[in-house]
Amino acid sequence: MHKKIVFFTSFFVFTILHSQSFLPLNEMVFQTLTVSNSDVGDYDNDGDLDIIIMGRNSGMHYTLIYNNDGLGNFTLSPIALQDSYRNGEVQFIDYDNDNDLDIFISGLVQSGDYKSRLYQNIANIFTEVPFVFGGNIINNQFDWGDLDMDGDLDLLLTGASSAYLYRNDGNNSFTSLSHTFSSTNQGKILIGDLDNDGDNDIVAAGLGSSGLDIYKNNGNFSFSLELSLENFFNGDMELRDCDGNGLIDIIKNGNVGSSNSSRMYFNNGGFSFSENTSTVFTSVGDNSNFVSADYTGNGELDFLIIGRISPYTELNFSASIFENSGSLTFTENMNLGVVGNSFDDIEIGDFDNDKDIDLFVLRSDMSSTYMNQSSIQNTAPNPPANLSSSVTDSIVVLNWSSSTDGESPQKQLTFNIYVGTAPGITNVVSPMSDLNTGYRKVVGIGNYQYKNQATLKDLPNGTYYWAVQSIDNQYEGSVFSTEQTFTIDNLGLEEFDTKISVQYYPNPVSDQLIISSNHSIEKVIISSTLGEKLNTILINELTDFKIDFTNYDSGIYFVSLHSSQGEEIIKIVKQ
Repeated sequence: MHKKIVFFTSFFVFTILHSQSFLPLNEMVFQTLTVSNSDVGDYDNDGDLDIIIMGRNSGMHYTLIYNNDGLGNFTLSPIALQDSYRNGEVQFIDYDNDNDLDIFISGLVQSGDYKSRLYQNIANIFTEVPFVFGGNIINNQFDWGDLDMDGDLDLLLTGASSAYLYRNDGNNSFTSLSHTFSSTNQGKILIGDLDNDGDNDIVAAGLGSSGLDIYKNNGNFSFSLELSLENFFNGDMELRDCDGNGLIDIIKNGNVGSSNSSRMYFNNGGFSFSENTSTVFTSVGDNSNFVSADYTGNGELDFLIIGRISPYTELNFSASIFENSGSLTFTENMNLGVVGNSFDDIEIGDFDNDKDIDLFVLRSDMSSTYMNQSSIQNTAPNPPANLSSSVTDSIVVLNWSSSTDGESPQKQLTFNIYVGTAPGITNVVSPMSDLNTGYRKVVGIGNYQYKNQATLKDLPNGTYYWAVQSIDNQYEGSVFSTEQTFTIDNLGLEEFDTKISVQYYPNPVSDQLIISSNHSIEKVIISSTLGEKLNTILINELTDFKIDFTNYDSGIYFVSLHSSQGEEIIKIVKQ
């Protein structure tokens, strides 16, 4: 169901009275590329951010990794992937939960074939995983995220002709699943928990899509289209809490038809979004970028906007940072020192480890890093406290209190956890951070975003170890909290080889939840997200029945269905 968009206003100030903010470094180091893409991450675990780029130059395709010496100086790595790519996307991820960075890359290779490939990092050597992901994809887009609440990263991959949804089964095994996503390209896919119900939803835009589409995660890899905002292509998009209400907002820019547009949409909850029409960002397209971070050192979330300005009959490019002095009061700084006649991709990170955010600009004429000249050094946030866990059958809910930071507002801190089956192990949930220092190996918000809670389900019996860190608006991580434990001891689940198959609707529910099962249900247990058992209902071995939710408060509940064949747990949202 598509929902109405309302409008929201905030205060905006325009001025360009700034000294040059960034100085170029590593000019003539990086290969200049067109139809290109890039990413940054500490793949070699040496405490600095490295860079991977892909694209074309003079008919040749390139996929190159550049090593950082810790001071922001880069040299070409001897590492070579099996193929070189263009017209696609590359991303550092940790798909196997060993807390080092692997590579997923997709696009057109030198032979003319379309490929999507995963490279596993083992001791800084990248080996191609034999699983073959969907082919015949060009100008593609993808994102990895935990879509089934089991702790590992799943994949949505789309391109000009196809779309694929993959469940990560572990041990380099993936299952291709049926879905209703469009075959979009030259846009963006992002995974995040937009409705704060504990699982990740999907936002997708690009050519082939009717709009910037927001899909709700209904569980069991079922997704429903909830809302469509203004579409874009050849642009960028991010999910951040811009207004500090604890909900993820959407910011985007890019081409819209023959024009271009930059937008900020505030999340009001319940998949209702309000366009912020008073913050007038520069409208750019043609491989434009929209990258949020605290660039000035005051803790607030600023917005870097780079791209081409209409009319496209002229080569007019814009690069500016909308600096946030608090409460979404912006000043535009256009004197960045970043110039050029094209911008293919922009990455950010503290490349020289001096506690501020630098830039990497990938261009067809000269790619280079740009070092932030701010004299303000960022301080890491404090780790969260008051960690607790609650176990219901094979589901655990992890909780912690909000943290504090010397610069970033408390409500804009994000949280990043690890979970493992032994002390100091991340084989259930990877943080992509150094467990000893908290150093972030990637640039981005935490894996549990702005929530003070994480839910994991379908965990095998055993004792688990976990901790959490805070991440600020410069994407610097705190040290991790003291490691805690929880135990799954659900003997009933291990007695059965086959789970109950259950269909249930509507979800969210307002009064009657209708359930249909392939086995006779003996009883139903309804629990809160904290593990408190609220009600036990004897069903008398029925396969089809209703549960009355009329008198339950709005929120999230776990419903455990018990039969002689085992148990199935479903998550229900009460409206």
